[in-house]
Amino acid sequence: MSAVARNGGERQALFSAIRNKVTDRGGAVIRPAEVVLILEWAVEAEDAACQAELLKIFGAAGGLDIVRSALIPDH
Repeated sequence: MSAVARNGGERQALFSAIRNKVTDRGGAVIRPAEVVLILEWAVEAEDAACQAELLKIFGAAGGLDIVRSALIPDH
């Protein structure tokens, strides 16, 4: 998915889909791969406003909890 995400317009389309999923559908489940992409894009962002929006979406999606659960599964 990351290769698709890095492809110009496809990256923007994927970002829009993820953003809509998080903001428009309360309680929508976001996949760990999508959360990782959002965080990756935030780290790579050169524009502070873009970075802030990405981190806001990451937080709204429960990004930290998703990453934690993926890295430290329940026993």
